[in-house]
Amino acid sequence: MSKRYPPEVREKALRLALDHLDEYPSAYAAAQAIGPMVDVHPESLRQWILKAQASPGKPVAAAKTAEQLEARTAAPREPRTEAGQRDPEVGVGFFRAGAVRHEALG
Repeated sequence: MSKRYPPEVREKALRLALDHLDEYPSAYAAAQAIGPMVDVHPESLRQWILKAQASPGKPVAAAKTAEQLEARTAAPREPRTEAGQRDPEVGVGFFRAGAVRHEALG
């Protein structure tokens, strides 16, 4: 069951969320905090936020602070093991009930 919101409620909720988006770690967190205050379902507000950020020419929230952007890019991920370097014996019977690894037998 969908609940339609009047345009003025939608605009007010979205403006409030976009104005305070930099205070939250994500659009989800902002929607969870602000949605109940303006009587809008958080998921609806989250979707509106994401659409507003993706739409060119529409107002978007202030840019994230340099510290927030740096924190997301500062921690490099470890490289994944290539397919040819994986040990197929480790995965044998992984999802079978009662399966025993070869190292445990000997």
